[in-house]
Amino acid sequence: MGKKPRSERFGGGGKKGSSSGADPDPDLADDYTVAGSEAGGDSQWGGSDSEGEAGAGAGGFEEGEDGEPPKYLLELRGALAAVADRFDNEKASRKREQGLRRAFKAVAMCGGTDEARAAVDAQGEGLVKAVCANVKNPAYATEQYAACRILEAIAVVLGPSRDDYFDSVSPVLARVLGSASTVPLVKCGALRAACMAAFMCSTDMSSTTELVRVCTGLAGEEFRGSPCTPALRSTALDCWGLLASTLPDAYISDGPCSEEILPLIKLGLDSRDGDLRASAGCAVALIHEARLNLGVGDDEAENTTDKRYRRGSWDGTEHEVLIDEVKQRLDELAQESGHHMSKKAKKAQRATFREFCDTVTNDNPPESTVSYVGGVLELNTWREIKQLECIRACLQSGFQGQMLRNEHLHGIFGADIDVLTDQSGMNATEKRMFKSKNSEASKKADKGRKDGRSKKQGMNDEFLHQNGYAD
Repeated sequence: MGKKPRSERFGGGGKKGSSSGADPDPDLADDYTVAGSEAGGDSQWGGSDSEGEAGAGAGGFEEGEDGEPPKYLLELRGALAAVADRFDNEKASRKREQGLRRAFKAVAMCGGTDEARAAVDAQGEGLVKAVCANVKNPAYATEQYAACRILEAIAVVLGPSRDDYFDSVSPVLARVLGSASTVPLVKCGALRAACMAAFMCSTDMSSTTELVRVCTGLAGEEFRGSPCTPALRSTALDCWGLLASTLPDAYISDGPCSEEILPLIKLGLDSRDGDLRASAGCAVALIHEARLNLGVGDDEAENTTDKRYRRGSWDGTEHEVLIDEVKQRLDELAQESGHHMSKKAKKAQRATFREFCDTVTNDNPPESTVSYVGGVLELNTWREIKQLECIRACLQSGFQGQMLRNEHLHGIFGADIDVLTDQSGMNATEKRMFKSKNSEASKKADKGRKDGRSKKQGMNDEFLHQNGYAD
């Protein structure tokens, strides 16, 4: 038996500084995630890579012993210092990627506290430059995508009035978006990072409107001569909705913004991709909500009845025919049936598009609730719902901790910190004693149900016996 090639025996074949045996240009799947990707090896970049494992946010908010900082803060400082200070010393791409994933988890699960914000600021420009270097000159697309996710999470932690951060990352991300050779999923990550930085940190409205135009271009089937995948178009519509939630109602529903995006929304609704259709439906609901907020002026309405029923109407506008087609398509998706989709997917689609139809057709506001340890956060506008969805997608498993401790998110959603952090309910031991399946209350209820079934069966048997039906 002949010898194997040297590249197969020693795992070589790649360029110097790359991970052994890796594809130099991997095709990232649409469901690829930073925390869920493969990791391994022990080095200064090591750390837990599974979202479910104990890490920066699992039980780490308690104070350390003998006045030591909390566990999450130590993890955050170590991860950021490894990226900012020792990044150039690590030549293996796979280990650099592991360090980026570790930093992303630490930032996302740090809770957005003042101490975490100070830890990010302590690294200064060195951290941002190191992460941006991975965005500009990566060895692999997975490394580039992980760097984009870190920039997105840092924007949530830093909060508003941080134009210096937005100005430092936006040119790098714009370069990635404008490159025809960029992997589509990396473009999705770069677009989300740029839009989240503009939403959370920037105070310049011109930058926001410029990004809105970029999102509009990427929502089409082609952008600057390159085809756009359904995942990229869906991300572009989501980012468009996030930025549009900060703009005036008149700019969204009546102007060049709506003229450019409405035809693309119609194309998205006609697509076969479920995520793209859902993103397009949410976008049209956001536009219609803005039109409802404008209402009808006293000089436009003849009487009170006319003012009431013309509120939010598209009659007489240049988009009347297009909006009627969109409404019809929304109604079709809300009642769609057939064998081309699974039963679970059809059920989810119908529920989603019924909410869109209720707003676009019946002018009713949405109703969404988010449960927390101390209470429930109620959202009654599509603006708030879209903002919540984007922030949740950014932070992943760190979303609950950020909502509990990040004061900037409290201001965005109007949450009451005293309610969210209320610990007056049951503790873990009490829940186990009174609410678990093995608790006395559960056993008593189970015995009661069993006795009831036996009694009912006995009555049926007695009835059959008395009437001669029993054998």
